[in-house]
Amino acid sequence: MNSNPLITFLVSVTLTVTAQAADPLRVLNWSDYIDEDLLLSFTNSTGIDLDYQTFEDEEEFISAFFDAEKPWDVIVPSDNLLAFLISKNALQPLRKDRINFYDQLDPRIMAQLATKDPENPYAVPYMWGTTGLGINWTAAQALGVTRRNYHDWSVVFDDTLRSQFTDCGIAAVNEPDEIFAAALRYTGFSINTTQKTELATASELVKKLASDVRYFHSGRYTEDLANGNICLVIGYSGDIMGAAYEADDQDIDYFVPSQGSSIWFDVLAIPANSANVEGAHAFIDYLSTPEVAAANTNYNAYPNPILSSAQWVEHSILNNPGVYPTTHTIALLEGFAVQDKRTRRLKKKYWVYANCGAGAYCEVPISLYGYF
Repeated sequence: MNSNPLITFLVSVTLTVTAQAADPLRVLNWSDYIDEDLLLSFTNSTGIDLDYQTFEDEEEFISAFFDAEKPWDVIVPSDNLLAFLISKNALQPLRKDRINFYDQLDPRIMAQLATKDPENPYAVPYMWGTTGLGINWTAAQALGVTRRNYHDWSVVFDDTLRSQFTDCGIAAVNEPDEIFAAALRYTGFSINTTQKTELATASELVKKLASDVRYFHSGRYTEDLANGNICLVIGYSGDIMGAAYEADDQDIDYFVPSQGSSIWFDVLAIPANSANVEGAHAFIDYLSTPEVAAANTNYNAYPNPILSSAQWVEHSILNNPGVYPTTHTIALLEGFAVQDKRTRRLKKKYWVYANCGAGAYCEVPISLYGYF
């Protein structure tokens, strides 16, 4: 991934933090999701020390959030979890006047989030992206795979096509909703279907996929794709684009399949029991500053929601359709709707069936659903 020089946070607005808290500001974010120079810059600019910890997937987030010995001050859950956290009274409303670039948030993203956070009181978008396919052609061709213009989900769900990649390695993100979304779009169904027959059809595809994947993991595949340990992955746009930037001698493609896929958002929120609400607002305000948001995009290859940040985003990233999708691609994307309990239980049942039934991989995240 691209690394950035230390960005000095030139405070153009007055931060409302009056004193450094005795304890560090506790932040829980996805792994490798921020330029760490920015963390140092925040501390240098505000005097607020950080206790910054990470998680790999939603299962790990749930465990870290609900089992924490000390309360968190800022969390970065997926939009999938936002409505659930609100329903559990786990978040507190944001003081929007403390977020100086709030009016620069992309209204299209805010409208999407409003389906889970009506009128947007609880969350500010952090980064967003798509889920699609990554192919390391260097690794694949070395094992005899013929290069073709693959543009749809058949690469992973058609048995004959998928079998070409098993020797060089297939991996997938460890998020049941994302894997089911891929299978559902391949079969022509909405990612938000509640029909049992449609979910069952998708689960048969997931079962066959699971028999051929080396692993389901939400962090490991980036490095493995970059160094050629795997050649095909269902994963997040920024992770796969990051692998492409990281691997100078590897030919890596990312694309959203022609049948469509999911669009997702990760958000910044303040837990209801935060011990440092002022510091939390200062951190969210900092990350929402255009120059800082752009630096994050330049680092992790995910688009940010601050409209005025574009002038600081590197042209190679801003003009890359794998990072900022075209209008045509956006029309193929669906956001995840809030799921009813019956649908969540069906997905859990079919996820366990697909993985354990495949025989090759049976470490399935189950306890996540117990919190819903």
